[in-house]
Amino acid sequence: TEKEWLNFDIPPLHEKESVSLPSKEMLDEWKSRNIYINKGKWSREEILTLKENYLDFCMKYSVSDPFFLLGLGQTYRSRQSVQFVKNTRFYVQLGKNLNNRTLRSIYVKARYLFDPFRKQDPAKTDEIDYIIKKQRKIGNKWTKIGKKLERNGENCKQVHRWNKKDINNGKWSKEEENALMRALEKVIGSTDYTDYSQVKKIPWDKVAKLVPNRNFSQCRQFWANYLTWKKDIVNRKKWRRSSTAKLIYILKNNYYVKDEVKLDWEKIQKSFENVSPSSFFLRTKWRYLKTRVQSDEHITYRKKIDFLYDKYKRKIERFLSDNDIVGNSADDVMIVDS
Repeated sequence: TEKEWLNFDIPPLHEKESVSLPSKEMLDEWKSRNIYINKGKWSREEILTLKENYLDFCMKYSVSDPFFLLGLGQTYRSRQSVQFVKNTRFYVQLGKNLNNRTLRSIYVKARYLFDPFRKQDPAKTDEIDYIIKKQRKIGNKWTKIGKKLERNGENCKQVHRWNKKDINNGKWSKEEENALMRALEKVIGSTDYTDYSQVKKIPWDKVAKLVPNRNFSQCRQFWANYLTWKKDIVNRKKWRRSSTAKLIYILKNNYYVKDEVKLDWEKIQKSFENVSPSSFFLRTKWRYLKTRVQSDEHITYRKKIDFLYDKYKRKIERFLSDNDIVGNSADDVMIVDS
């Protein structure tokens, strides 16, 4: 059977029509051709494009089974499925107008988005018990574990990471804080653990094993929110309403981007070093602000900023007045809260 004819040009990253991990040779070739590969977080526009491509394909071929198209929950793909995907050039059609994403990246994202077992609700006690017991019996076969619960493998993996030991919730005690600091010193081999840029290099599962009753995520969050202050920041202050006003003002005027995934939080953090220990802390404040905006995937980042600017207008005006700010000069970014 001949392959489907496409009414759009195939971008260089999709020419091989393969969803396998790109080989070193392929990566070197793309680099030599100056082909940009987007490896960062998916933007709202990219996700909407992928959803549109998937729905268009399903309508065009009268098929809507994600298990058939994406091989979800299958150790081996059926011959019929493999042939259909190949002849219809499904992966290339899925990647239409996503020219800077590899087909591997698009395929993985699609498997996540269109998995019917992708549950967002918290796991119940009996589900947690099942996941923990099953993992002890068969190991980290997360897809197999999730089948009975109708949860995807990644979800089961995270449930296990969160619940494999009894944990405390709420405020950390001084003893727990000291245990975390000792654990960090032992794991990274240094008493200096304040550099937030090292967050991805720290093996948090190993750290958590040395902190009784706290899991990897709690350890990482407490460290980022309380233990990463730069040592030369002496005049530390609490996050106040003026800090919130300043953040909204800066995002609207000094860091104009169409999608928030393009924000450089490390750079923005430099404007808040006396009230924010890390860019993680700052992003947490931003995530809270977003909860003040109606949840709708069609509300753009810029519209969210405009809504928040109007909502906090009086606080922002007071912040501007207290700091003698006129206009929206980029110099305003470095103003320190009073």
